[in-house]
Amino acid sequence: MVDTEQAGFYSPISSFIPKQKVTADDPTLRVDVNTEIIQLPYKHWLNTGDAVRYFASDGNPIGGLTSNKTYYVVRQSDSSLQLTETPGGAVIDLNLDTTSGNKHALV
Repeated sequence: MVDTEQAGFYSPISSFIPKQKVTADDPTLRVDVNTEIIQLPYKHWLNTGDAVRYFASDGNPIGGLTSNKTYYVVRQSDSSLQLTETPGGAVIDLNLDTTSGNKHALV
């Protein structure tokens, strides 16, 4: 397995902070536990059904996800998505109770 931090996947463009607000004026966090939507700070270019690997490099993963595991995209917009464990499966219930760290990524 590739060490994603050494490979350069973690950068301001490709990583995100789950508990960060989307904008200063919007109280919504990057990970919305009410809708299970992950709002990325960049365009992801992914389509529903695409496989992605989730990494939590410097802390605890987002509740409901496991670091270094493959998930499948449910596209919501150019910068937001939901995740499933199988193609076409149920959207994963996310929580931020034990989530920590500033280097989370989907690759």
